[in-house]
Amino acid sequence: MIANIQRFCIHDGSGIRTTVFFKGCPLRCQWCSNPEAQSPESETMRRANGICDSTEELCGIDMAPEEMLKVVLRDRPFYEASGGGMTLSGGEPLMQPELALNLLTGARAAGISTCIETSLHAPFENMTALLPYLDEIFFDFKHADTEKHSLYTGQGCELIQINIEKLLGMRPDAKTRIPVIPGFNDSDDDIGLMCRRLKCLGIESVELMPYHNLATWKYTALNRACRFAGVPMMSDTAVVKTAAKFEKHGIRADYNGRK
Repeated sequence: MIANIQRFCIHDGSGIRTTVFFKGCPLRCQWCSNPEAQSPESETMRRANGICDSTEELCGIDMAPEEMLKVVLRDRPFYEASGGGMTLSGGEPLMQPELALNLLTGARAAGISTCIETSLHAPFENMTALLPYLDEIFFDFKHADTEKHSLYTGQGCELIQINIEKLLGMRPDAKTRIPVIPGFNDSDDDIGLMCRRLKCLGIESVELMPYHNLATWKYTALNRACRFAGVPMMSDTAVVKTAAKFEKHGIRADYNGRK
């Protein structure tokens, strides 16, 4: 079960990519930009077209891996020209490890580069089976305080940090991404705590993913409340200041526009 297959993505790994958004996630991040991918089941989204009109669409595609790969392979020339490929995202790909493995082995057999974006909130053996078929790995580090992590995501962060340590022991090339969420993890105290934990894990640099509110319409279409609906997008100045906080604590912070 997937939420979508999105072509011509440029922020989900190297080059131009096709991203397969898995349906189902163990977390309920209150700022989630893909709320339609949280539930493992199909859902109805209702989009307003006018004052009285609305369009219903079913979010959730039950498709065989072979059919998914046919979609991915349509853009092979763009992958070859840009160094891109296929990315597994979500939702959480590790919630459907068999599907993830089928897609990765199929892409590898076709000579397509592979990538995964994961929260790492899953049994680590689900990740271990995929490692031989992954060229790029991105994982989130949202907070080091497990109580605050649980309050905002519905789950603590102990398992995630254990899995990060295991993953980096096997794949030190895996990259750390930090979603910067106003009021959750952007204060100097929050960042200082996170940086101390990052250093303990042997992480020296991170990629910042600034909060945006472009998914507010999805919550409305799913008839769900969005706690961050009224929070404005982070300005470029705010992102630069946040990066400076990380670097003050000894962690290099990259972001869109500075690599």
